[in-house]
Amino acid sequence: MDGAETALRSLKRYLDALGYHGAYKYLVTANHYPVSGSAFNGAQRNALRRFDRQIHDDDRGIALARCLTTRTPCGKDDLTTVERDLAEELVSAGLLTDQGEAFGPGDYQLVSAFDRYLLLDALINFDGGRMHDVYVGPDSYLVLYYSPVDQLRPEHRVLDLCTGTGIIALGLSRFAGHVVATDIGEAPLRLAQLNCALNDVEDKVTIRREDFHTTLASAETFDLIVCNPPYVASPPDLPTPLYAQGSDADGLGLLRALMERAPAKLTPDGSAVFAADLVGDFTRPYYFDDLERIAKEQSLRIDAYIDNRLKGECQIPAFKFLFARTHPEIAPEDIEERIRHFIFDELRAYCYYLTTLRVRRQPGDPGLRVFDRHRVTSFDGFFPI
Repeated sequence: MDGAETALRSLKRYLDALGYHGAYKYLVTANHYPVSGSAFNGAQRNALRRFDRQIHDDDRGIALARCLTTRTPCGKDDLTTVERDLAEELVSAGLLTDQGEAFGPGDYQLVSAFDRYLLLDALINFDGGRMHDVYVGPDSYLVLYYSPVDQLRPEHRVLDLCTGTGIIALGLSRFAGHVVATDIGEAPLRLAQLNCALNDVEDKVTIRREDFHTTLASAETFDLIVCNPPYVASPPDLPTPLYAQGSDADGLGLLRALMERAPAKLTPDGSAVFAADLVGDFTRPYYFDDLERIAKEQSLRIDAYIDNRLKGECQIPAFKFLFARTHPEIAPEDIEERIRHFIFDELRAYCYYLTTLRVRRQPGDPGLRVFDRHRVTSFDGFFPI
């Protein structure tokens, strides 16, 4: 990795000594972000001010961490000797920039997620005039959140398909003996390798450049299979980036392949966890009909956790922003008309349901069980949709 490993080891020692995980948790939860890099982003101009307000009095040695997290340059005179030496290492590794009197951010943003250090593609949260190459969002965190880590043992093996930043593999490596993480994109594979080195887990996480279908066709079995596959449904004439573009008209082609083939790759007591945005009407996702059938045919217990439900109309601004970047030659009003027709007339997507699925064998009691927090109206009341 171009000599970056040594610099990342030094960065880990610095962050460990600083107590970065605890500081980051405090900063983001105080602003209602349980775990998210978006707590510090280009849209929030007061990010540095908030950092300084909440960490004060003895704030020596945090200037470099602040630079990496908020992407605000740090003056060289404001750094301790340890920070300055580390910053020089990070510049040599291409992870920081030397701006003369200050050090400036490179291509990545540093956050903490589930007690792992995580470098993000900075373009996720900071405008650079183009789309990011690697994405991580709440769906990735939900896969990790709902994974049955209490059942993982040192002898267990985990498979993380479409690993992206590597956050799910990194988080699960705290509990399982070994994690295999796969992807096909150059940018995500490099970022996952950087994050493995930053957390010093190369002996527990194996990163493979391997196609999704090739992995599922192998003879290997795993105690846990996790995946946050590309699932964004978009018109064929307006393709989305690799990390977003789902196959099939509704974007769920890879999820369908997972549901069909992943259970056969599980050990007898194994389970799988997947996340996707499912289109549906105002009652529930359309794909739930298929899940009920699959559960019975394959003797599976499927738990579906719905954590967010958006009306189809709410997706239009996000698509307009995306396609303005990826297809600048098309007029914004034409993009909106095409997207509106696709969502409501082709998909009949009146709602999008961000859903995490936990799948396991249960021959005696197969079926689909749905957890939907949007049915709750009060602490003790429910309403029928």
